Order: sequence, then structure tokens, then C-alpha cells
Amino acid sequence: MNVTRDFAPPFSLIAPFFLMGTLFYVLSTILLFTLESDASVSQMQTAGWVHLFLLGFVMM
Repeated sequence: MNVTRDFAPPFSLIAPFFLMGTLFYVLSTILLFTLESDASVSQMQTAGWVHLFLLGFVMM
């Protein structure tokens, strides 16, 4: 099976998504250590971190 690169976008178009995904991953990892150990899901700080991680890293 031959994989063609004819339909693939140039890397310069998708490179910003990789860079932003990496930035959000590093930022959410740093902020993970600021969460309290007894933080529950109903707290806004925890919800904010989950939002940053999922939308920033996973969706990028």
C-alpha cells in the first residue's frame, strides 16, 4: 500500500497547531501542581484546569 503525500497539507500550515498544543500541554502540567490535593470536581479551579487541558492540548 503506497501512501501518497499529494493530499497532505504542507507542514507550515499545521505547525502552529503542534506548537500551540505543546504550549498548552506544558502550561496545564505546570498548573496541575498548583491544584490542592483535596480539590474536587465541583471546584472552579479544577474545572478550569480540565478545560485548559482538554480544549488546549487534546483538541489542538
